[in-house]
Amino acid sequence: MSAPSLLRSASVAGLALALLLCAGHKVAAQSTPIYPTWWASQGILSGTTPNDFAAANQGQAKNMALGAVNELNSDLAQFGGAGDTLNELAISLTATSAQTSDFTAINLGQLKALAQPFYDRLLTVGYTLGPLTTGTYPWIGNGLAPNDFAAANIGQLKYLFSFDVTYSSTGDGIPDWWAQKYFPGRTISSGSFAQWSGGQVTYLQAYQQGLNPIDYYNGHTPTLSIVSGNNQTGSPGGYAPAPLIVSLADGSGRPLVGAPVIFAVTSGSGQIRKSYMSPLGNSVALLTDQNGQAKVFFLLPGVTGASSQITATPGSGSYSAQAVFTESTDNGGGTYPSPFAPSNGSVVLNADGSLDISWQNNTDDPSDIPVSLEQPDGSWKVVATVPAGTTTVHIPPRAFGWKVIERGGR
Repeated sequence: MSAPSLLRSASVAGLALALLLCAGHKVAAQSTPIYPTWWASQGILSGTTPNDFAAANQGQAKNMALGAVNELNSDLAQFGGAGDTLNELAISLTATSAQTSDFTAINLGQLKALAQPFYDRLLTVGYTLGPLTTGTYPWIGNGLAPNDFAAANIGQLKYLFSFDVTYSSTGDGIPDWWAQKYFPGRTISSGSFAQWSGGQVTYLQAYQQGLNPIDYYNGHTPTLSIVSGNNQTGSPGGYAPAPLIVSLADGSGRPLVGAPVIFAVTSGSGQIRKSYMSPLGNSVALLTDQNGQAKVFFLLPGVTGASSQITATPGSGSYSAQAVFTESTDNGGGTYPSPFAPSNGSVVLNADGSLDISWQNNTDDPSDIPVSLEQPDGSWKVVATVPAGTTTVHIPPRAFGWKVIERGGR
């Protein structure tokens, strides 16, 4: 098989022959080998120390390229892996028609043509370390234009495939390229939280999930729409009867999970809270759930005939998407249900003085919630904690100082 049938020849100029020869020794010097960890995991290393000045052949170049595609599919999985172009390249290199002439030497033009789609992919995700320190192909901008038909050597092959997208100089799990991309010139802690996450997503988690730690939406305006809770009426000083719920989706309509969203009172008055145990405020920041939805509860102003607007917006970046709720108070005297779960509850006083409390649901709060009972003096006391998602709780006798317990024989 001729060389172009495996690695297409290239006419792009600029492979710095002298530079790459030296750099090849820096990557894998014959006395003390230094190489990316993926060379070992992908079976690139032969166990011997080759002569970097020896001619590189098609089999060596093919083996290096296939290992690199496999590694990028693993290491960049959260960013889309190696990408379609490189995966198609891998298929072509493993095709039956490509399994000949592996000992045929390759030239510099062919080596550049083989390496270019790898650098296209690396530049797309923001990797600019190793041979990419100039921010473009390693053979661009050096002022040298060697003959593309000159033979390529092993040192040059090693140098062009010496990138390592997992390398972390701090050893904290965040690769240097990712930290440099979003926080140039800064030292970051893997345990620090992304500003948009409300203390829920660390920088390390953002990297592992393929998220932009500066802007969750990464420059793509989401679709933000009202699910329910708009145009409600309630008692002055009471809650709107149902929670205010929005959904967020990407441009293809897929729900955005863990997406930051902010609810804020933008007209009138009133206050917002995430759940009945969370603080009240004029604005609340939270993340969407597994369905791409987020909800809050609105405490209406304490005056009759009032109207308020609550606006939901993306919680990071600057985007035009928004959803506006309008909530009103009546003229007094109305009776409205509570927006909080558990609802439709019942209490059974047992003979031993214990209580069994049950209800239809406990889904409005994703965390464990306390159960409070009113005391004889009118105060409330927490008497039990209910795990999220459960619908019953048993309260032992004398768990609280409520005199009605005496009716159970105590």
